[in-house]
Amino acid sequence: MGYGIIKNGVGVYIPETFVDNYKYVEEGNLVKRPEDRTLPEKITLGLGIKERRKVPASDNSTTLAVKASKNAIERAGINPEDIACVYFATESPVNAVAPPTELIETLGLKNETKMHLNIFTCAGGMLAIETACNEMHSPKYRGKYILVVSSDTAQAYIGDELENTVGDGACAFLIGENPVAELVDSFVYTSSTKDFWRENGDKAPSHKGKETVKAYKNHVIGSIKGLLNKGYEINQFSKIGVHSPFPKIIEWLRRDDKEPKIENNPLEELLEEDFRRKTKIARETGARTGNPYSATIGIIFSNMLEQSVREEDLLLCSYGSGATAISMYWRTHDGIELLKNGKTVEKQLESKKEISPSTAKQWLEERIKKH
Repeated sequence: MGYGIIKNGVGVYIPETFVDNYKYVEEGNLVKRPEDRTLPEKITLGLGIKERRKVPASDNSTTLAVKASKNAIERAGINPEDIACVYFATESPVNAVAPPTELIETLGLKNETKMHLNIFTCAGGMLAIETACNEMHSPKYRGKYILVVSSDTAQAYIGDELENTVGDGACAFLIGENPVAELVDSFVYTSSTKDFWRENGDKAPSHKGKETVKAYKNHVIGSIKGLLNKGYEINQFSKIGVHSPFPKIIEWLRRDDKEPKIENNPLEELLEEDFRRKTKIARETGARTGNPYSATIGIIFSNMLEQSVREEDLLLCSYGSGATAISMYWRTHDGIELLKNGKTVEKQLESKKEISPSTAKQWLEERIKKH
């Protein structure tokens, strides 16, 4: 057996506070045509986002990371001093030049713990997990763990299309020996595509709209094809998790009428009903969180694992604008069912407290000013 996520080594933090996306669009400044009463419905249905989880500006990617990491450590029942390395993935770092060393003290880690800041928009966390699994082959990690945390308080300019999609959240994974979810294989597809970026000094990221959709489809399908070309079949995977800036875009991956048209698209081999069944967790999770950037795919993956049984093959694909996609083949083992206990994704999604659109907008404005 190789390396991967240890028994109960998954932790997620999903804020209780949420904003209803329809109300937000209806009451917000994004409705540029007040005479069009159907616009809010068109936007929210077009995105597939019903709710977005939000935190006040007093919270940040580090405070959310601490909560997710503590959840993972407590669920796994390990000694924090046995964590030899930490990877922190985010698009919204508190410190742009160093990882959040506050984790050393707040989590009870040793001072000799290595820390890395991993930034590749929304794909940083899964790229870090692949690196962590490879690093576990080193003798120096025998009996130790690597903690991979993805956390974002996603930012967008007021009036930008991203304002309708951004959410907040964090996820943490403990990588080690004798995993309940083993990374079997992976494939990365990368190109120089500037579809989403944040220049030095920018308060929030910028994007190219439709170009992001094209880049997303090219890279996601490109990485999936690359993985399958190693000798796997798309039909062998019981669940498919794909990062999504908005859930509706997942459906576009197998549609010819959404540019670009991709030859030999393996997702088109699946019947429509099978595709929707296999991607259901990914689509429904994103519909209730919004897009917390680097944490989006990790929260989706956590929900997939918590609803899996032993000996399942899972396909996970993380997309990061700029652009890259990593597709990963995961296999579950004995002990995976234990993840149904504790602070699961579904339990956190069910625990919620609604805030007004004006409050959500105020929090976003305050966060942009602070950044």
